Amino acid sequence: MTDAEIGVLAGLGWNFVRLGFHWHLYEVAPGQFNSTYFALVEDLVRRLGEGGMYVLMDMHQDNWSPLYCGGHGIPAFYGMPLDGRDFWRGGAQAYPWPLATPTYDSNALCVESPTNSSGRYCAVSDCSNVSATPLGWASTYATAAVGSAAQRLYNNAGGAQDAFAEFWVRTVQQLASLPFVVGYGVVNEPWLGDIWEDPTLLLPGQSDKRNLQPLYKRIASAVRTVDAATPVWFEPATGGNILDALPAGFTERPDANSVLGYHIYCPSLQSDLPHPGSRNDTKLWEQFELCVAMNGAQFDVRDADADRLQVPGVLTEFGSVNQLPQTEALLQWTADEMDRRLRGWAYWLLHPSTDPAHPNWEAPILGRPFPHSVPGKIDRFNWNETLRTLSLDFQARAWTSEAQTKLRGATEAVDVAAIFAPTSKFGGTPQWSWTPLDALSNPVHNATTGMLTLELSPDVETGTNVSIALSAHA
Repeated sequence: MTDAEIGVLAGLGWNFVRLGFHWHLYEVAPGQFNSTYFALVEDLVRRLGEGGMYVLMDMHQDNWSPLYCGGHGIPAFYGMPLDGRDFWRGGAQAYPWPLATPTYDSNALCVESPTNSSGRYCAVSDCSNVSATPLGWASTYATAAVGSAAQRLYNNAGGAQDAFAEFWVRTVQQLASLPFVVGYGVVNEPWLGDIWEDPTLLLPGQSDKRNLQPLYKRIASAVRTVDAATPVWFEPATGGNILDALPAGFTERPDANSVLGYHIYCPSLQSDLPHPGSRNDTKLWEQFELCVAMNGAQFDVRDADADRLQVPGVLTEFGSVNQLPQTEALLQWTADEMDRRLRGWAYWLLHPSTDPAHPNWEAPILGRPFPHSVPGKIDRFNWNETLRTLSLDFQARAWTSEAQTKLRGATEAVDVAAIFAPTSKFGGTPQWSWTPLDALSNPVHNATTGMLTLELSPDVETGTNVSIALSAHA
């Protein structure tokens, strides 16, 4: 990512990036780490921070390992199936669906069984059939091979979990001193585990409780040996929208300084999944209405999870859509919902356009006014795109927990409210007002950055209810 592209994000008012990086690109052989790769990662993190971004480090995996169709994240030598199963030499069980008899490419990526009891395991080469299935690329998760490979990590078979903890320790050692790193995301969308060997892992919450909770606690303990303050971010097991509509199975958080991340999508409008059959305008609006109802219920469930576990909750993925009137409406609704619920979010996926003639189509929707910092605890926040009005209520100096303070990027309590209020949204410099009249002073609006700052008066007592209102330029 270039500095100019980072500037595009800042111009949208964004101050948070969930940055994906891969274990398999850092640890290139058992115990051997690619310092050149991580130097590039660290350089990008620094440039993001210098550009006004807070960064969540996301160990991103999809389809688990480069051994599997479209896979990345877990190194192949830790991402192979467990020993003793008929996977190694093209066994028919490896991909029972959609590849009953997969082809393996012995000239490509191959790894040896740690015990040499089963021979070599090579990457699957005939992946075109996978993308044609109703689940598209994600159908690889349903294979016995990937389920067994995930269980290798959860069981610490062959020391895979020990190695994962060491990977995170090395990562944190490099980044802990950077004040704009606000979290360590243990693993993106972790798969349930070996559902073919143990089908009960398909039951709601079972993988969270039995596989992921011990893993997260182990990684959190490792992180704390080198960084006592930065939150550890954790996610429920991935299992499609059915599981996303049910409570997570965690009975406890990884540690006292944790954040729950979650991903909520609208499958019927996603651009990365096949959509067979007719999709006329009426049908698309019906799908939009269905997604609003479904996603709203899913947000309720994850809010309840965060409250039960006593952690902040953040929507760390949503979107993955092409431009349509229905998807524009869905993004607008989702952003409005997150404001109403006082939840942060990260959009999937934006490649910042630096061409003024061809800006990102999402920019007018997601580049929206919001408070970057508030001298207290927010009670309510709303941006109305139609009326071009912003309202914000907060309790002065009612500071939140240490984790939430670090999460929003503040290293100490500050008595300044900073609100992203670009002229493009207000038709010029916004008009402002607040109550009580003596609560705030010295409003300054920077037309270039769009930031409005207001100072909290020193006489305001802790817990005083303060309201700020912005409206369009007259």
